[in-house]
Amino acid sequence: MKKILITLILLFCVNNTTFAFGEIDRQVALDTSVTQVQKIILDLIKSYDGVITPKEINEKELRYIVNYNGSTFLSAIGVSNGNWSSDKYVKAIFSCQLKPVNNGKDVLIINRKHTTTSLFFSHYVFRHYKKIYHELKLNDIELIKYKEYKTL
Repeated sequence: MKKILITLILLFCVNNTTFAFGEIDRQVALDTSVTQVQKIILDLIKSYDGVITPKEINEKELRYIVNYNGSTFLSAIGVSNGNWSSDKYVKAIFSCQLKPVNNGKDVLIINRKHTTTSLFFSHYVFRHYKKIYHELKLNDIELIKYKEYKTL
C-alpha cells in the first residue's frame, strides 16, 4: 500500500513538460508548394482567433508559433471581475515549421507541442496539429509520414 501511495504522489508531482517537451510530428505534403500550405496554415490560425494568440508568424523562415489561451477558473464559472477573472493565460504553445523538399515539389511539415499545465488536464492540446493535417486533406493535399517518405 505504501508503494502505491508513493507511486501516485510521484505521478502527480512530476512535471508533464518532461513528457511533452520535444514531441515532434513530421509529415510531408506531396505535390504542393510551400505558399499553398502556408496559406492554409495562416487561414487556420485566423479561424481560431481568440482561442489562440499568434506568438510568432515568420513568413520568411516559414515558422508559426501560437499560444493556446486558457481562462481562469472564475471566468469559466462566470464570476465577473474586470481585473483577473476574465484574463486569459497561456495554457500551451504549438509551433509549426515548413521546409521545401525534393526541389520544392513537396513540403515537410514539422509540428512541435509544448504545454505549461498538467499532463492530465491539457493533453488534448498536444494533438492540435491534426487540425492542420485535416485542413490540408480537405484541400486535396496528400500527406505521408516523413519516415515513409524517406524510403520512397
